[in-house]
Amino acid sequence: MRGRPILLAAVALVLPAAALAAAHDRGKPEDSGKKEFHIAMTGAAETPAGDPDGRGTAEIKIAGSQVCWQFKLSRIAAPSAAHIHRGAAGAAGPIVVPLGGAYKSKGCIAAPSAAIARQIAARPSAYYVNVHNAKYPGGALRGQLAGSRTPAPAPAASGGTTTTPASTIPAMTTEDPSGDGYGAGY
Repeated sequence: MRGRPILLAAVALVLPAAALAAAHDRGKPEDSGKKEFHIAMTGAAETPAGDPDGRGTAEIKIAGSQVCWQFKLSRIAAPSAAHIHRGAAGAAGPIVVPLGGAYKSKGCIAAPSAAIARQIAARPSAYYVNVHNAKYPGGALRGQLAGSRTPAPAPAASGGTTTTPASTIPAMTTEDPSGDGYGAGY
């Protein structure tokens, strides 16, 4: 009998705290809204076919309505523009996020709306990124966002800690001191 009042007191303290924590967690989304995509790009993936010799990669980060990118391209003529389009693999689609005006290999921009950024993050298989040039105005290289999310880092062999390499994509920022739509430093 002696332990029963202590047990009841402990339960009386723990249950409200647990209920408060559960209520707090229900208000939070499970995902922070930040998505990263690492995309292999080829001319063969473009519709109609793009540069058969070209290759490239794109890294796309979405945080809220901010979209950042970095391209590494090879064996194509000078790029003139880059975009994120709505369209399944094998289908051409409309531009939903222009990645700057004239082509830049990296940068950040606000998506036309937060809803578009959320849709891309939620259904990446319905979107692709491509790079255009004068020889291939419909698109020289293309890569689908589907299945290209950043994998979780593998646990380290000793100690169970993990490390993730720093990204080369610029930090997400809403600062735009020059007013050109590219964020700080572009």
